[in-house]
Amino acid sequence: MSQFQPLVLKSGRVAQLDGDDLLVNTLRPVSGDTLTIGDPFTIVEIDGSSVTVGDGRAALVVGGDASFGGALNVRTLPAMGGILKYQLVYGYNDSGVNKAALALADDPSTAPVFGVATINASSGDPCTITTVGVYPVQLDAAPSAADVGAPVYLSATTAGIATLTPPVTTGQVVVRVGFLNYADGATDVCNVALHLGDPCIL
Repeated sequence: MSQFQPLVLKSGRVAQLDGDDLLVNTLRPVSGDTLTIGDPFTIVEIDGSSVTVGDGRAALVVGGDASFGGALNVRTLPAMGGILKYQLVYGYNDSGVNKAALALADDPSTAPVFGVATINASSGDPCTITTVGVYPVQLDAAPSAADVGAPVYLSATTAGIATLTPPVTTGQVVVRVGFLNYADGATDVCNVALHLGDPCIL
């Protein structure tokens, strides 16, 4: 048994799990879902999504995407125009319907970043968006390992893209997306610890 035990609610109090039998008897899958308990990991799969917990680590797979990390909040909005996975989007209201489109820091109306697209979506299709946590983001260039920890901003030149260089032109908008979590100098899609800041018009 792993030294890291799940926490459960017992008689109104939080306590560590005594053994796998208690968890198996407490959690039962409904039709079409599966529940697997194992050592050192506990794996719960619901509707094709899985959560792995144990040994001090956690991972979440949503729709086959294993890139999620940490806490996250996922929303789905209709896409206005094509949106690619890992691009930054803003949200807006179109005749009473909330929609998502590619964010761009050249205009205050398109600059408030709502989150990162987790799937490719054609115009009118549902687009799944994560708003918090650690998630890959498309940057304008491949950052180096020395850039890890640097602030990440919304680009003012390419819609949906992030950059390590904030906008500087009058009328553009500075929007911090988060902080670079990982980079190897080889890829321009890098993990970013999302920490969306308020837009600042230059």
